[in-house]
Amino acid sequence: MSTRICFALAAAMGASLSHAQNIPIANAGFEAPGIAACSFRGFVPATDVWSNLTGASAGPWRPGTCWDLNAPEGIQVAYSNGGSTRQILSTPALPSTTYSLSAMIGTRNHPCCAPQAVRLELWAGTVNFGTLSLSASQVPPRGQWRRHTLVATTPPSLPAGANLEIRFFSGGTQADFDDFKLVQGGSTCPADLNGDDVVDDTDFVLFVVAYNLLDCADPAMPPGCPADINGDTFVDDADFVAFVAGYNELICP
Repeated sequence: MSTRICFALAAAMGASLSHAQNIPIANAGFEAPGIAACSFRGFVPATDVWSNLTGASAGPWRPGTCWDLNAPEGIQVAYSNGGSTRQILSTPALPSTTYSLSAMIGTRNHPCCAPQAVRLELWAGTVNFGTLSLSASQVPPRGQWRRHTLVATTPPSLPAGANLEIRFFSGGTQADFDDFKLVQGGSTCPADLNGDDVVDDTDFVLFVVAYNLLDCADPAMPPGCPADINGDTFVDDADFVAFVAGYNELICP
């Protein structure tokens, strides 16, 4: 183990950990209502809860065994052929409060669908207080899923009656999304680097590789730099402290 990791481990052992408070997202995995295998349709807000903003084309999709991408959770996912889709939550936004939004993002392994730029966004009423943007080169490789996390803090003052709102965006045909999670005051499990909903030795091996590279701009760094847990474009001791917190919990919330 490198000297840098030894020092970071000592810091992590003494760090105080905050507990996340889960915030409910309706139909977070796009499982309801059920649709036939291998079918898809546009979002219907009355039944799906999710709604497309003007110009967007997105909806539930059940890939099944007849398509080239399996659902990472459940049997249905969301596809987006461009534009923004949102859900306004029933939870009021609190000022000066940190929230963590994560989702599984996937890329089809098919000539129809080149990798697309995507975004995750957090809103409090009319205020966009957090955005995670991934370029086409940063999304998961074809045929794969990866969990990505947006961590953002609301401003000290918010519009009266502002509820939390989550959005996802695709720059074109086709990006896929699944298993949204949102927490207040903690993390949605960004230390789960391989997206299997546990933080274990496999994730530690991936973290050490990224930690030794350090700079997210290094060409050898995995796309999206998932080990950069605090989003400062470096994989350093601060990220290791956050990783150890997830490693000690083992199972993602």
